Amino acid sequence: MDNNDTNTKLLIAIGVVLFLMIIACSVLIIHLNKDDKQDVKTQEKRDSDKKEEKKKEEPKKEEKKEEPKDKEKRNTGEGKVPDLTGLTVEEAVEVLNGAHISSKYSLKRIDSDKPKDTIVKTEPEAGAEIGEEALEITFYLSRGPKE
Repeated sequence: MDNNDTNTKLLIAIGVVLFLMIIACSVLIIHLNKDDKQDVKTQEKRDSDKKEEKKKEEPKKEEKKEEPKDKEKRNTGEGKVPDLTGLTVEEAVEVLNGAHISSKYSLKRIDSDKPKDTIVKTEPEAGAEIGEEALEITFYLSRGPKE
């Protein structure tokens, strides 16, 4: 019977060791999954940040903005497009409004050594005659000096 008791004790010991190994592996898997989920969240955050950064760096090629349509504004048909180079869009709109020029504008970005977000040129160009309809003008904005 000594041999059977030894075999039984050996089988019990092997069973306990296997049980402990299974528990240890389960804990390790749970821990690794938790780290993986954290890594995925971190990577998703990085990807999201990169997308936001790209959006800021590469704005839409053309953004249209219009004056409210509740008042149909008309120009007098007299006057010329003012020189708006070097101004920001907000400053250019103020100049146009100050000159009582009704306008719709769009934005395009171009490479230029001029300061970022300043107007490099307009279409129609400065000095062009203004008709009676709202002026449709394109502001070409600088992407800024290359670093």
